[in-house]
Amino acid sequence: MDNKKVLFFVEDENEIIELYSTQLETNGYSVEGFNSGGEALAKINSIVEGKFSPPAVIILDLLLKDISGLAILGELMDKPMFDETFIIVLTNYVSESLEKSVMRLDNVVYLSKVDTTPVSLAELIKRKVV
Repeated sequence: MDNKKVLFFVEDENEIIELYSTQLETNGYSVEGFNSGGEALAKINSIVEGKFSPPAVIILDLLLKDISGLAILGELMDKPMFDETFIIVLTNYVSESLEKSVMRLDNVVYLSKVDTTPVSLAELIKRKVV
């Protein structure tokens, strides 16, 4: 990969961010982790204000300690500057109806942490983000 793509990883467990980030960084991606929804929303707002460019990918857990991942997803879907951002909902929260509603969004995929290894996540991102 010639130019590194920035990924945001919103997950309240540092160990999970580190586990996946190691593989993603090995594949040439730059990963910025956020341990809370509040931190992620602050960064999203700074992107909306034009201080930073949107990331190529956002990996988002739904079960965060402070703000629901669904609330963050709603914010992202409401902001046109994230229309080209590939969003991966990576969660242990399994809900068939939620998965179906999330999958109706063009640039969003819904994955279970149990079924998604760091290698398979990196491969998915490689296929979706040039």
